[in-house]
Parts: sequence; structure tokens; C-alpha cells
Amino acid sequence: MKTIFTLDTWKLFLIILIPILFPDDTINLLLITLLIAVFATWTYYLGTELYKKLPSGHALNINKFKFHFFFPIIYFTVAVVATGGGYTISNENIDQYGAIGYPMIILHIFSMYCMIYCIYFLSKALISVETQNKNIQTSEYIGYIFGFWFFPIGIWFIQPKIRQIFTD
Repeated sequence: MKTIFTLDTWKLFLIILIPILFPDDTINLLLITLLIAVFATWTYYLGTELYKKLPSGHALNINKFKFHFFFPIIYFTVAVVATGGGYTISNENIDQYGAIGYPMIILHIFSMYCMIYCIYFLSKALISVETQNKNIQTSEYIGYIFGFWFFPIGIWFIQPKIRQIFTD
């Protein structure tokens, strides 16, 4: 898995763009599913590998990262299976979901928080490993947070740093 960390930025960017090149619904859905799986795997292994390189005395918790990483995956998988392929909750159709509608909204919001936490973890771990400093201020890694959030653009700034860390 470490080979994906040392890929040239343009190669990783092309992997992200491949689903756009196939407008066919079936192929596109398959490629997007594959892209999400690759991105999730990349995120998980990046977090765990960066954690191993963190300076001693840091405040990041790998078990908390793993929980926040796996919760949305499990939640969305269960939600898609339980609803027969997905769901859309709005003011007009909330009654169709009955008693489960509002807990699903809460779980969905918590899943979004989990994803934001993973971005925070990766950003803080990346700058901590890069600088070998355990006391990092938010202003030092806020750029990485936006880079991970807007990933197709941010990859151009993040991947070179990751390559540098994992090729040393």
C-alpha cells in the first residue's frame, strides 16, 4: 500500500478522473465505487502509517481515528442495505421512514463529523511528521484540512509532501 503514497501526483490525479471519462451509468457506477474504495483504503493506511512516524508525546489517538474512519462506512453500508439501495430524506417524505427517519438524520450528521475528524487527524499527523513537532497549532495545518476536503485540487499540494515523507 505504501506504493500509492509514492505515486507521482499526476498519476494519482488521473486515478481520480477516470470515472469522468466513462459516461455509461453502469461502468461509471463501478468505477466510482472502485475510486471510493481506493480513496478509503488510501485514507486509512495514510492515517496509520503517519501515526507510526509521529514524534513521541503527541496527542493523536489512532483508535479514535479508526473508530471515526469505520463508523461512516458501516453506517452507510447498513443504511443502503436496509433501505434497499439508498435513501433521500426531506421534509416532504420524512413520514415514509417512520420512527427511523430522525435517528438516520442524527447518524448521518455524526457520520459527517467522523469524516471531518479523519481529515483533521490526517492533516495534523501530516504536519507533525513533516516538522517532527508534537505541539502543532491549528494555523499550521489548516491548509492541509482544506486540501483533503477539496481533494482533487488539494492532491497537488498534499501528495508531494506524502511522497517526501515516505521516500525518506
